[in-house]
Amino acid sequence: MTLVDTPTDEVARGTATVASMARDWARRAPNQVAMREKDLGIWQEYTWERTWNLVLDAANGLLALGVEPGDRVLVLDFGEMISMGPPGEVQRDPAVI
Repeated sequence: MTLVDTPTDEVARGTATVASMARDWARRAPNQVAMREKDLGIWQEYTWERTWNLVLDAANGLLALGVEPGDRVLVLDFGEMISMGPPGEVQRDPAVI
């Protein structure tokens, strides 16, 4: 099973992640704006498709580095730790989301 092949009924089972929800939105509405952020004073829009591709890039990068299910990860924001623990715990941390 790959990241793209994961079942889509996680929400119903209570096992949905931020990544699985981004994937589902990318399937339903790929060109819909998912978020906006200012970059040098100019608003940039991210579609659900672009957001899902960024999620895939990050996930595949972690896999390439050898991060596996059950491993602990650390998330930094400009060098400051904002979350640490098992991936599932870090995924639910509001500071990371």
